[in-house]
Amino acid sequence: GFRGALSSTATMDSLTIADDQGVWLSMTGVTLQWNRGALLAGMLDVRRLEATEITVTRKPVTDSSAPPRAEAQPFALPSLPVSVSIGGVTAGHIHLGPEVLGAAVDATLTADASLIGGNGHIRLLLERTDGTFGKLSLIAAYDAATNALSLAIEAQEATGGLVVSKLGVPGAPPA
Repeated sequence: GFRGALSSTATMDSLTIADDQGVWLSMTGVTLQWNRGALLAGMLDVRRLEATEITVTRKPVTDSSAPPRAEAQPFALPSLPVSVSIGGVTAGHIHLGPEVLGAAVDATLTADASLIGGNGHIRLLLERTDGTFGKLSLIAAYDAATNALSLAIEAQEATGGLVVSKLGVPGAPPA
């Protein structure tokens, strides 16, 4: 169900990602609208990236035989051969299975991000839609010239929510 490979708007009916234990991520109703000509100027310009539904049933299985690499290095965003600008990212329905966070979660997502010349920004809003109050707002920016990180995180959830439950906060108050 892939259409528009060489056009400025590509769509997929569905996409699945699997590991040795099977499919762990599936997406339906995927649309990518991008500026193909911007690549000639060294820019990946995604104007809109959306999915009708994203389902993550479990965490992916990784190769646990590889030893972890722990090297202290200064913080830097990845260096890419092109600048990246991603305008509107939306997911109308996200479903995380109980194996992902310990309880099933349904939510919506809106976001945008860029990585240009070592500088980056991201703005993200995730809101629960499963009858349990919860939202996560993140705004972050990094300036490579000054090595300055600006970060604003706001998380809200109802009494007994996922975060306080995972952290073992006595009484599981609202966050």
